[in-house]
Amino acid sequence: MTRLLLAAIILALALLSCRQHSDGNATPRRYGFPRIETYDTIYRHITVGPAEICVNAGAETSSPRPGWLDIDYPRYGAKIYVSVSRPDDMDKAIANRRQRISLNLGGTKAKTIEFEQGGYDCLTVESVDAGATPVQFLAVSADGIMVNATANIPGRTVPADSIRPIVEALTADILRIIPTER
Repeated sequence: MTRLLLAAIILALALLSCRQHSDGNATPRRYGFPRIETYDTIYRHITVGPAEICVNAGAETSSPRPGWLDIDYPRYGAKIYVSVSRPDDMDKAIANRRQRISLNLGGTKAKTIEFEQGGYDCLTVESVDAGATPVQFLAVSADGIMVNATANIPGRTVPADSIRPIVEALTADILRIIPTER
């Protein structure tokens, strides 16, 4: 009788330990973040102020005022804000823009790429830890044209690996913003 009681207690404890969730929800949990299908790598040329830039053909564009262009990526929930100008004091404008890039990073680590393309000296800053402004761009031509671009992802950007594919796609588009031929 004691053996039977002991076996029943062990069986009951074994059955109780098999229960994993107290909510009774049998829905399987995801182990990774869902991946968003990126836009195709087809670009179109748009004239903004005194410059011609390349924009992803799948993105929507609007111009809130002369010299500005908003590039909307509905699939990503992101926008790239572009401004093109011909500043009177280029050195002061570059210093101002570099300060703005630094402030937008908010102390996060960043990867910087400097390159020359289509007659422009270009700088791209990509935040390693994502953030609301994960990619920023500055290009200056010898004939006094300045092109700024800032990608913006509103809302939650943590954990950073969940939006990494979006940041990489926006970076690729920003790197192509200046046409290779003018």
